[in-house]
Amino acid sequence: MQRLLTGLIRISKEGVEWERFPIGELFEKIVAGDWGEEADGSDQCYPVIRAANFSKDCKLDLAPQKIVIRKLSPRKVNALLLEKGNLLLEKSGGSPEQPVGRIVYFNGESKGFGYSNFLQKLEVKSRFDPQLIYYFLHWNYLSGKVLQYQQKTTGIINFQLNTTTLGGQDESRRRRRRRLRWER
Repeated sequence: MQRLLTGLIRISKEGVEWERFPIGELFEKIVAGDWGEEADGSDQCYPVIRAANFSKDCKLDLAPQKIVIRKLSPRKVNALLLEKGNLLLEKSGGSPEQPVGRIVYFNGESKGFGYSNFLQKLEVKSRFDPQLIYYFLHWNYLSGKVLQYQQKTTGIINFQLNTTTLGGQDESRRRRRRRLRWER
């Protein structure tokens, strides 16, 4: 997945000149999920989306019988709550018949949802259309391109996704990397 997210693509909103840049630069933030603790009925309990809420066609299924309530840490909850346009990426789990890398678009109709530790929230930068990014990443899943970005450890399939590479680079390193990619 790291190679997928740092590869070059062309993408834009309507009326904007097409650009070519690393996919990782589409995202403002990438935030790992949290499974939290057993729900205790307190005001720190939230519905938590799991990979089980991803349908086969990468849509979000929020049917009440599929929702799990968990107690989330007060210092983490603000980063974990989903907003309209956030994407959720399945980073761990999967099976030979269903590889990891499924992606869903959060439409924001439901409020107050967190997400589990097997998922990551991708916050798309405001200059890009989150639905277009969703379709691009979904196409990569459907086409099987995600298979090359998986690794299997201790029986769980994981993406090779390094969030520090995607979100933690200083601007000079980012420019240097971009310049090298343009020269290829």
